[in-house]
Formats: sequence, structure tokens, C-alpha cells
Amino acid sequence: ERGGLTAEAIAQTLKLDLDAVKQTLAPPPLPEPGVVQPLAEPLASAAKTMAERGITPEEIAKMLSVELGAVRATVYAGAGTGDHHACKLVGNPMQLRLDGLLLEEDGLCCPLLLVLFVDPVHAPDGFAYERAAAEGLTNGAGLFVSPMTREELPVAFVAAKELAERTKAFRKERGTQLLVFAAEVASVQPAMAMEALERVSEYLSALPPEHVFELSAAAP
Repeated sequence: ERGGLTAEAIAQTLKLDLDAVKQTLAPPPLPEPGVVQPLAEPLASAAKTMAERGITPEEIAKMLSVELGAVRATVYAGAGTGDHHACKLVGNPMQLRLDGLLLEEDGLCCPLLLVLFVDPVHAPDGFAYERAAAEGLTNGAGLFVSPMTREELPVAFVAAKELAERTKAFRKERGTQLLVFAAEVASVQPAMAMEALERVSEYLSALPPEHVFELSAAAP
């Protein structure tokens, strides 16, 4: 389900093939027993970014509240990207257009989770984070540990309402553009269409119901 919507509801709302929607939303296969699995997105990208800034795997595991082994598997093996799409068609005009549509404004993404904000807050280090990520950075002493400055600061999170509204508007506009793109290329590049629809499904899960139906109304 996405945002409380079943695969059937998503297929009907967006006028999509039900089997294709179910395949897109299908959970990943269970890991093999005894094998340490790397982190999935968006935690994988967050862990790699933090490692690039000199934060140790032990500190990353503590900050993200995940297993140390999973952090090491992600940072050292380069796994956990979650990329299950076919190879990109380099130089293909449709691929270039899709790549542009999948780009998201840096200012609308949490610098820790590297995904679009849903419930952003301004933290005491002067940066904005997703609320859950910011709260997860509070240490045992009740202090906020900044992943950007490494400072330990008193906890004081303020809702970033204007940023939340800007991100909501971005999801609606970009989601509409992705739906148009998917409809245009579905017959000739079905893999590209599905990749676009996967991103739309992510946007739907973060939008209130009234905006979901506004977006679906724009579907070709």
C-alpha cells in the first residue's frame, strides 16, 4: 500500500495495469539466513554521505539506530543502493528527459536522509531535517548531535511549515509531469514508464488524500 491506498486503488486511480502496479509495490525478497544485508534506501545513501564526511561506522549506526554490520556492508561494499532498474540508455532523449524529471531540489531534501521532506523541522545547528531524522540524532544526554557540524546542542526543533508547503507543491507538480511522461513512453519504453510511476507512487504516499485525487485527475 502507498499512503493507505491498495494496489487496486492506485491502478484504478491512475489508470494503470494492476499487475504492473503490484510488481512495483512488491516487497523485496527475504535475505538469506546468516548474511549481513546492507542498508536499504534512503538509509544507505545517508550512511554513505555521513561516511564521506568522516563519521565512523560506529557513530553512523548509533545516529541512524541501525546495526553496525549493516552500516559496514553498505559503506565498505558499496551495496544497498536499491537500484533494480535496467541499464540506462545513454544519450537517449527519453532517458535524458526522465533523468531530469527524477532530479529533486536539494533545498527540499533532508540532508541526512537525502529524500524529499514530509515533516521538516529547523534544528539548533541552523539546518532543516526530516523530524524523525532529527529526533533520532538526540544522544543519551538529551542533546542534539549535528551531522553537519558535529556539535552537541540543546534540543529545539521548530516546524518548518513554509518548507513543508513548498515540498508538497513540488510533489504535485513533478508528479503530474511524471504521469504525462509515463503515458507518452509506455508503449516504446515500458521500463522508463515504470520508473516514473514508481516515483509517483512515492509522492502519493506523502500527499494528503485530497492532493492524491488532484494528481490522479491530471493523469492522461
